[in-house]
Amino acid sequence: EELQNGREALNGANHELTLKSFVTLASLLAASGKFEEAEKAHQKALKRHEDALGLDHVTTMELTYSLVEYFANNGNVTEAEKLLRGSLQACENQLGANSAVTLGYVEDLAILLEKDGRVLESEMLFRRALAGRRKTLGETHEDTHRSTSNLALLLDRQGHSSEAVRLYSQAQASRMKVLGEDDPKTLESTLTLGVCLADNGRMDEAEACLAPLKDRLEKVQGPHHEWALACTEKLGDIFKNTGRIGLAEANFRQVYEVRERHCEDHSQALNLASASYNLAICLAQQGRDAAAEPFYRKAVEAYSAAGDVLDEPYK
Repeated sequence: EELQNGREALNGANHELTLKSFVTLASLLAASGKFEEAEKAHQKALKRHEDALGLDHVTTMELTYSLVEYFANNGNVTEAEKLLRGSLQACENQLGANSAVTLGYVEDLAILLEKDGRVLESEMLFRRALAGRRKTLGETHEDTHRSTSNLALLLDRQGHSSEAVRLYSQAQASRMKVLGEDDPKTLESTLTLGVCLADNGRMDEAEACLAPLKDRLEKVQGPHHEWALACTEKLGDIFKNTGRIGLAEANFRQVYEVRERHCEDHSQALNLASASYNLAICLAQQGRDAAAEPFYRKAVEAYSAAGDVLDEPYK
């Protein structure tokens, strides 16, 4: 604090080093376990940055987000919401309702409210962000793609599958056109769309989406990449649910073999448990109980290693 006061006296209240000293003080207090003092110092640092640099400066936004995260992680959703709404209102007043910074805060508030179970409010905010970005940036801007996917994810979680699929399809098609089929964002959009289709019973469409994607993912990112494994596993589910048990087994076995080779710590144990269990169930459905048993035991071991319990993990 003495250093902070010295820099302010020497350089002035709005100098870069003075502003940095406020952030440093908040960090030191937090590291020392003085969380109430750290919170007050963080709020003071944020206010100084807003006044000196503006609401749309990157450091101001980083401080806002970190303080919101601190409140949310410590169960203080009320304070997190209050801070976001205050920043949102200030940005609307100074920068306009559809400025990039304003819409960023709109989506952050939507995410916070969804986590707090306030889904209708969250949906309204996600729709506002998407409409604003379509108006100011156009349909093909990456921020618009992201807003489209965010709204689709919320709708999918709430069981509104038709609109979710439509929005996922829009984002995927636009990214394909703008970025190309092998761009990571396009690949992720295609995977998300395919999984949504499969989870909502549209198996033929899901397979048409995911089967060529599997080849692309393995070519572009490698067969060990998480997206490639997720795609392969979901194709296994599709084949199992449509009676093609041999193809299902091949996909589940591919995922299991990769997971087993790369299961080096507890953080990967649940993935191995899932892969083992899927393969075991697939073998058991073919009447191959003896072949299924070691994979089921492997699943139990892996769930135990991950601190979880094998209790109907797949419905």
